[in-house]
This record gives sequence, C-alpha cells and structure tokens, in this order.
Amino acid sequence: CAMKKLIAIFWGFQVFIGCSKSSDGEADVSEGKSNWTKTSYVDLSEAIASFPNYDGIGINDIAIQGNTIIMAVGQDAEERFGAIYRSEDKGKTWNFIRMLGCGVGNNLISVAFPSPSTVYLLGDCFDAKLLKSEDGGQSFVKLDVPFGNVSPLHAPQPQPMEFISESKGFILHLMTNDGGNTWEANEDLMQNGRILSFSFINTTTGFCNTATAILKTEDSGSSWTVVHEDPNEDFWNVYFVDDTIGFVSNNNTLLKTIDGGISWSPVLNAQILDISFASEEVGFAAGRNGIYKSTDQGTSWNINYSSNFIDFRESFSAVDTLRGFSSIEFDGLDFGIAGGHQNKPENFPNEKAYIAITTSLGE
Repeated sequence: CAMKKLIAIFWGFQVFIGCSKSSDGEADVSEGKSNWTKTSYVDLSEAIASFPNYDGIGINDIAIQGNTIIMAVGQDAEERFGAIYRSEDKGKTWNFIRMLGCGVGNNLISVAFPSPSTVYLLGDCFDAKLLKSEDGGQSFVKLDVPFGNVSPLHAPQPQPMEFISESKGFILHLMTNDGGNTWEANEDLMQNGRILSFSFINTTTGFCNTATAILKTEDSGSSWTVVHEDPNEDFWNVYFVDDTIGFVSNNNTLLKTIDGGISWSPVLNAQILDISFASEEVGFAAGRNGIYKSTDQGTSWNINYSSNFIDFRESFSAVDTLRGFSSIEFDGLDFGIAGGHQNKPENFPNEKAYIAITTSLGE
C-alpha cells in the first residue's frame, strides 16, 4: 500500500507541475513595483487543491544561453520532487521538462549550461544524480557519477557543480574531461574537505570553496592551491568577477576580496545565497530579504527589490532553510532573472509560482 501511494503521489505531481502557463492576462501581482516584473512559471491550482498541506515550491538555480533559460526547481508538498523548467523566450513562457526521477526526498540543486546544446543538472537523491542534455535542455539522460556516500546537498544553497566547456566539469572533488562519461577524483580538492561551490572567470582560472577555505586554479582545474583559510569560518558560496575581485557569503555576511581571495572584508550584513554581475561595476545579490544591487564593484550594496510572495521560513531542516530569493542570473545589461521560494498559501497569487525579471538593471 505504501508503495502504491508513493507512486500515485509521484505521478500526480508530475501532472500538476506540468501545467505551466503563460502570464498573459493575469491579475496584477506587481505589488506596486516596476523595476522587476513577476512572471508565472507554473500553475499550482491542481496541486494546492489536491494537497491540503501544500508547502511550496522553490528555485534553486538558473542558467541562461541566448533566449533559453533552464531552472532547477525543488517542489514541496507531502514530499519533495526535483523538476526542470525551460523557457525559449527569455522567461515569458515556461515548459515543464521532466522530474529528477529518483522518488521522494530529492531536489534539483544546480544547473550548468556551457553551450547552447549542452546542459547539466545535479540532483540530490538517495543515490545522487547527474542529468545531461545535448539538445538544449529539451530531453535529458542520467549519467553515472561515483559520488560514493557523499551527498551534493549542503545547506543552505549548494552549487557544487561547474562545467567550463561541454566536456570538462567538476562536481564536489570529482572532475570529468569527457562530458561526464568518466570521472576521477582531484587530489587537491579531496584534501581540503567538501567543496561547496565553484566560480570560473574563464576556462583557465577559477575558484572554489569549502566551509573554511578558498582555493584557486590557474590550469583549468588540474591543480588547486589554498589562497585563504579560516578554521572559524562557515563559508557558503563563492563568486568571482575577475582574478582579483570576488565575494563569498556566510551565515550573515557578504565578504569581498580585491587581492584574489587572499584577504576578505565584510561589505554587506545579510544572508546571501547567489550573486551575478551584469557588468564590471553593476552586480546583484539574492538573499533572505530580497535582491541587493551594487554599482561600485560590490563595495556598497542597497536593497533593490523584495516581494511578499517570496518568503523565508525558519526551520531545523537543512532543506527548509533554502528560502527567500535563492538564485539570480544576469545576461549582460539588458536581462536579469531571479527566483526564490514560495511557501505559504497566501504567497501563491492566482495559485501560481513566480520568477522576477528585469530589463532595466533593476531601475
């Protein structure tokens, strides 16, 4: 009986979250703000009606190639399910592509989009999964990755995957040179603890971090050197604009470096989950309280946008701390998209889930 119920919930959810609709003709959900525009990516009316304790939906990562956007989504209700959403028109309309497909208790947590045809999505399951597409995210196959007993999930917002080309990529301490067909452990990464995020500024130079260290590579990830270490820290994710200017977040502070990660100084007191720069000067940070903007290379930050529909919920669960605005991505000066977590019934206007888009740098 338990298995039959599980299957019923799984396939029922696939029907519900597949009901994505355009935002055309919707009631006003602007909250009186025009610098970012909310657009729905899924109609949740059937799911809300079928699950009285429906507990929300959240975007964990976003990637852009041209007009195509791929989102890694975590679906909450009686259980959790990871789902892929895709747009071909810069976020105006969305299609549900597929679920992660490893049962309950999973989320899609990271997406890499190294070329117009190649997409990778990392999921946290009982056995962890990597999905790959070679048609721009229209269909996916599973790749076997030797994770062992190490889960990719690490609260609050893990991004432990990076692909610097169609063939070369990293997940945690593992590296592939053939598009994910085979993997080998990188000794430098293994020796420094669990890798939480990667940030490459080009195909040669990149950074990654553990909870207590920042590492750098200058040979496309073949070797890594610790440039900063603090045993008292609890770093989350790292993001570099160039080989000298970078940022890393922790539980309540955004830190900045101007010397390639050797030294760090606080620039914003906030819980930040993701950063994206539209230019060398203009950057955005997504976090618990909303979206912050900087116009001086991240030296100072001001709140740029917030929404009552995107909320933060305190919880003892690691996954449930992934709340607020959790992902932001800019494609030059003309387009930015941000997503977060909607958890309460009152946070589903028109019973739909929303992303926020700006074409004016949040102005």
